[in-house]
Amino acid sequence: MALNQFGFEVHALALSDQAGVVEIENAGGVDSCNRTVVGFTTSLPTISVQRATVDNFLAAHAALPAPISAVKIDVEGHENSVLRGMAGLLETHRPRLVMFEYLQRTNLVETLELFSRVGYRVMELKAGTPTWATLQVSPLQDLFACPEELATEFIPASR
Repeated sequence: MALNQFGFEVHALALSDQAGVVEIENAGGVDSCNRTVVGFTTSLPTISVQRATVDNFLAAHAALPAPISAVKIDVEGHENSVLRGMAGLLETHRPRLVMFEYLQRTNLVETLELFSRVGYRVMELKAGTPTWATLQVSPLQDLFACPEELATEFIPASR
């Protein structure tokens, strides 16, 4: 980011659907399986981390220097909590694309409902071709959501 002269800030903060403190697994180093400890117990060491919603975070900070056009969510099964906490962003800023990880432990019914409530459609890539996601989507892949008003840009109405 610095090499390309992108302005950025790093915040030691977990994003979720509420403010407060959350426990996160800490397997040591950079471990891609660390996750929030919500609704289960873990044998791994944990650390306490401040958490906030995306909507509250954005409200507490200065105006954005540019529109939000894309969002990437990869929070090891905590995606629905993050989505609940960013409904305002999705409704008002309308990012063109939201990419999120779909794991077996993710409640896909809730995910699809959350996106539908804010006027987004969810798609998957099948052999590189975007198709609308259904409840039969295979887990362990990234899915994508776009505003309904842009849906035909991603998947033509004839498909």
